[in-house]
Amino acid sequence: MIKSPVARLSFGLVMLTVSTMLFGQLLGVVPDTRSAELESRKVIAESLGVQVSSAIAVNDPEAATRTLRSVVSRNNSVISVGVRTAANELVAQAGNHAETWKVNLNDKSTATHVIVPLFKGKQRWGALEVHFGRLGTTGDRLFKGSFLSMLLFLGVFGFIAYQIFLRRALRELNPDAVIPARVRTALDTLAEGVLIVDAKEQIVFANQAFVAKTDLGHEELLGKPVNQLNWEIPDDIELPWVSLLRGDDANGSIELSLVTPVGNRYNLVVNASPISGGPGQPVRGVMATFDDITELEKANDELRHALTRLESNEKEIRRQNRELQVLATRDPLTGCLNRRSFFKGFDTLIADAKDNGTPLSCIMVDIDFFKKINDKFGHGVGDKVIRLMAEILLDSASPDDLVGRYGGEEFCVVLPGSDAEAAAVHAEKIRSTLLTGRCTPVAEMDLVTASFGVAQMGQEKIDATVLVDQADSALYTAKENGRNRVEVLNNEGACVIAPQAPASTTPKRVKGPDKDYVATLEVRIDELETALSLGTSDGVLERVTGMPGRQLLLDRTTQAIERAKRYRHHVVAIALRLDALPRVRDALGEMAAEKFRETALGIIKKTLRASDSIGVLQSKALPHSVARLDSEQIGLLLTDIEDIEQVPRIINRMQESLAVPQEIAGNEISLTADLGISVYPEDSLDAVTLLRHASAAMNAVTRDAGSERFRYYATEINTMSKRRLRLETNLHRAIEKGEFDVHYQPKVCMHSGKIVGMEALLRWNNPRSGTIPPDEFIPVAEQIGCMNAISQQTIKHVCKQIAAWSQAGLGDIPVAINLSPVEFHDAKLATRILSIVHEVGIDPALLEFEITESVVMENARAAADIMNTLSEAGATIAIDDFGTGYATLQCLTQFPVSVIKIDRSFMNGLLDNPQDAAVVNGVTSLAHTMGLSVVAEGVETVEQVDYLRDLQCDILQGYYLSRPVAADAARELLSNPIRIQSLVDGTRKNKILRPDAAGAQFLGLLNNTAAAEVD
Repeated sequence: MIKSPVARLSFGLVMLTVSTMLFGQLLGVVPDTRSAELESRKVIAESLGVQVSSAIAVNDPEAATRTLRSVVSRNNSVISVGVRTAANELVAQAGNHAETWKVNLNDKSTATHVIVPLFKGKQRWGALEVHFGRLGTTGDRLFKGSFLSMLLFLGVFGFIAYQIFLRRALRELNPDAVIPARVRTALDTLAEGVLIVDAKEQIVFANQAFVAKTDLGHEELLGKPVNQLNWEIPDDIELPWVSLLRGDDANGSIELSLVTPVGNRYNLVVNASPISGGPGQPVRGVMATFDDITELEKANDELRHALTRLESNEKEIRRQNRELQVLATRDPLTGCLNRRSFFKGFDTLIADAKDNGTPLSCIMVDIDFFKKINDKFGHGVGDKVIRLMAEILLDSASPDDLVGRYGGEEFCVVLPGSDAEAAAVHAEKIRSTLLTGRCTPVAEMDLVTASFGVAQMGQEKIDATVLVDQADSALYTAKENGRNRVEVLNNEGACVIAPQAPASTTPKRVKGPDKDYVATLEVRIDELETALSLGTSDGVLERVTGMPGRQLLLDRTTQAIERAKRYRHHVVAIALRLDALPRVRDALGEMAAEKFRETALGIIKKTLRASDSIGVLQSKALPHSVARLDSEQIGLLLTDIEDIEQVPRIINRMQESLAVPQEIAGNEISLTADLGISVYPEDSLDAVTLLRHASAAMNAVTRDAGSERFRYYATEINTMSKRRLRLETNLHRAIEKGEFDVHYQPKVCMHSGKIVGMEALLRWNNPRSGTIPPDEFIPVAEQIGCMNAISQQTIKHVCKQIAAWSQAGLGDIPVAINLSPVEFHDAKLATRILSIVHEVGIDPALLEFEITESVVMENARAAADIMNTLSEAGATIAIDDFGTGYATLQCLTQFPVSVIKIDRSFMNGLLDNPQDAAVVNGVTSLAHTMGLSVVAEGVETVEQVDYLRDLQCDILQGYYLSRPVAADAARELLSNPIRIQSLVDGTRKNKILRPDAAGAQFLGLLNNTAAAEVD
């Protein structure tokens, strides 16, 4: 059996050709060689008969014999010849005619035995006998000139010719041949599958990675319609090459599945791009890349299952903690604070009132004749009376107030910001509500009444216990004087009856114990969830600073939401982070940081005090709470907000107050802050989520680092959080797979126009998400601890590129590399960098390290040690974004700086903004005075080049000269620098000096006699 496809095709073609010839002969369209041969034999016989007749006529038998012999020797078709008389006598012969001739004289001629009669005069003398071979034979060469020989020739030589032709034709038609061998080899090394299809959707190339995923052979794939593979894709999405071949634009990444003939399933992410002959030309094919995410999705599924189990465990832990929290902080019967938690919060409010100079009052409440109620109606009714009293107290309290069960039928209420007179009015409202609401647990009992004692915190040193004792003393007086009244302890220690206040007209009825208890548990569950989500402790008083803690803020938020439900108000939760606090702590110490925080808190509280809120809230006081959530976050609660549009004005006022520089440890520092805002009921219906959303919005402000310093919570925050999680995952993968690339932007000498160096700029081309901007992934890498690994890859890449340029004869090209501030937390940073430099084998002097001014505030001493080590090794140190940080001159004095890079933000206003021009002029003069070089980055116009030349700037960098380019393109720039040089030199001929007098005088560039040059 023939195995070769070419041989099989050749054999088939030969059989087809032979069959065609045979069929043609059958139809008579093939020339008849037998007729031609018979005619030829007739001519030979007749011609020979004439010659023999002539010899016989002269009676010369010898001449006849010679003629016969000559004919036999010269014609392969003639076997023998003889002349026979009429008497059957053979008188002349040639070729042993007597033995080979078997025909009688009178027989008819045949195709092989021809008889030609001979005459002498008119009488027949005899006959010429010619014996020919069989038709189609040539004597010694049997098949010469026959139809059979032609068929044999076509069979043998046609088979050989067809093989040669088909091999060459198939080589030309081989789909795999459209890809050069070196390209196929390169594509086969890729881990991602690569597939190329033509305009008819037939596969013309598949690399090894894709072939391995199909369970088919390479030969089976080539020429196969790509749609015949078993693809699984959602109904509303079509295969990417279909739309591209139709002329549509690429749709980005598409997820689909490929099921192989043996049942293997691969989940793939496909990116496709069209292949065309050029602009305006039709699409000739499509190239698609397949990223296998099967294992990744399996890992994600396992992670989701693990997360589900963790969440289940976390819920169980939360459930148990809820029970513990309720038992630890709340009275189970009433939902009020228990005695321990109440006194913790009380101490906090006293400290807050002392710091702010605000009043604070305490009310002791006792249910009248409670023992008689228990004795007469039983403890069940007594419990209902206690819950009734607690409900009225909690309902009348504001979010900042504390309501605790002091013991038995006694309660204690703390009113921050209220003096004794206001507290007495508050107590009288409670007494009237209890009295006029006709609140009785059972119909047959009398109305429930209560007595109240009020005391105010004075100027003397006082604590919660003393103030409670004073209020209890007033309460004792009220009970002695007839009960059902309010007594106030004045400054002299005497008690006076509080003025009567209008009673509430809303009756209060006792609720069932089950419903009350469930409501209390729900409140405490929300509190615990907030505590867990914010990482809180169970303390109300923050131990270090004495300021309100998380638990108290949560309690107040819960109360504020309950109050807002009744009055249809808004509650606003704000999470605030002082952005300079970590830098102050690192640079100036913990005491300065605490002073920094206290100063900020004082400003915030002052801004939100009633005396400062008139212009903001139309003469309404602004109820608020301020608490410390952790070492970095401050929580702020705004309650009873009727119009949500008031909030931006409050925030702006707060930020304006914080922006005023304050002196901290001999340094003037602006107390700028990032704020996240969430609003009840728009963003959440419970305290837990409200505080969590505020924190998420604040974190979004910090991450974005834009001009906006506050942000409202929105669903987009969740989207951003999910994208960040994907970004973190992909970052680790990118480091492992080496997905980062380095682009280079030339730095050009102002005076010569020559390229004097490059700046290395990191790029990340993610296979699934495309190009991710550095300002998006670098902050994430810094936060999750990946920056050191990325930086090491970048430095090694740059060092190898410097070596490659040098080996290519382009000279030693210095390259600048940006170092992240987080890298300076590693004391061995310089050692690691120099180790890479020595490993590659380049001169450290060819590296320039750019740092930002924020490095100084992070850890100046450690940064100085690292920079000194690098400088001593020969590397250059540059300050990037100069003029935008916090410690400009400190950078220049502490670090071995050789280069200053003026931030691009000053370039934008160089020609139009005198302030920006003054900064650039001042920085340039300062740098030259200190012997430093100046680099202007962000140069985009010829006018900026002219201006910088007049300022005697040393080096230019920006889009006007070149965008950041890949290494190959950078090599072209270094090989052919004439274009960039012409851009710099050309500006000298078209120099433009702005003639405005103010700018000229301000910059000191023109004197009174200078003439402005124009085009």
